[in-house]
Amino acid sequence: MRLIYLKAIRVPQLRVALRKIRNYFLASCGRSDAFVDMFKVAKSTQCDLFVDIGCHHGQTILRLMETGLNAPVLAIDPSAANLKIAQNLLAKHSAITYCEAAISDVDGEACFFVNHNEQTSSLLFNAPGNLASFGADTKLEETVKVQTLTLDGLVSRLFPSAQRILIKSDTQGAEAQVVRGGITTIRNKCVAFYAEFMLGQMYENQASFEELRRLLEDTCGMSLRDIYPCLHDKHGVAVQADALWVKPVALQCFANR
Repeated sequence: MRLIYLKAIRVPQLRVALRKIRNYFLASCGRSDAFVDMFKVAKSTQCDLFVDIGCHHGQTILRLMETGLNAPVLAIDPSAANLKIAQNLLAKHSAITYCEAAISDVDGEACFFVNHNEQTSSLLFNAPGNLASFGADTKLEETVKVQTLTLDGLVSRLFPSAQRILIKSDTQGAEAQVVRGGITTIRNKCVAFYAEFMLGQMYENQASFEELRRLLEDTCGMSLRDIYPCLHDKHGVAVQADALWVKPVALQCFANR
C-alpha cells in the first residue's frame, strides 16, 4: 500500500487529489493543515510575495503553487546544491527568484554546520537534545562558510514594492535571528509568518517559543493563529513543532471555521 501511495504522489493530479482528501478528513476532525492555512491567508490578502527561508528542495513552494498560489516567490537556502534541486523541481514555474544565503540578523559571513541529514543543518551548533533524539541524523559532517543576509535588506533590494508578504522560515533554531533581521519587513509588510520552533534543547542558543512570541507579537503586531502537530523522536518525546502567526487583516479568512 505504501508503494502505491509513493507512486501516486509522483503524479501531480493524484498528489493534489490526495491532499484534498486528507484536508477534508483533517477538517472533519477539527484540525487544519498548515499549507491550506497559508494558502487561505495568501488568497484572502492578495499576497504579492512568498518568501521561503530555508527552502531546501522546494517542496513547500511546489505544494503551495499546486494549491493555487500565484504570487512571486523568493526561495532562499545556504546550499547551492539544494537550490539546484529546487530549480529542477520548479522548472515549470518562472516567477521564482533564488538566493544562496542564510538569513540572519546581520549581513556578512558565518559558519554553517552541515549534519548527516542535511535538513537538520543550521547556523547553530547541535545541542545535547539533537544528539539524544536524532544521533545519526544530526552527526556533524562538515562546517562551511556561508553568506548571511538580513531579511529587511534582501526584500527591500529585490522586491521593494511588495506590500503583502507571506513568510515561511525553517532555519533549525535560528528563527529569532531571522526575525530580528527582518523587523521592519515583518512589522510593516508581512501578513503571515510560518515557522518551526524547538521544544527540546536541540541547538545551542536556539530561539525559544516564548522568544519568538515576544518578537512576532509584541514587536511585530502579529497574533498566534495555530500550532500544528509536534514532531516526536524515537523515544516519544515532543521535540519540535510549527506555528502560524498572522496579522489582523488575515484573521478574517478563518472567521467562519
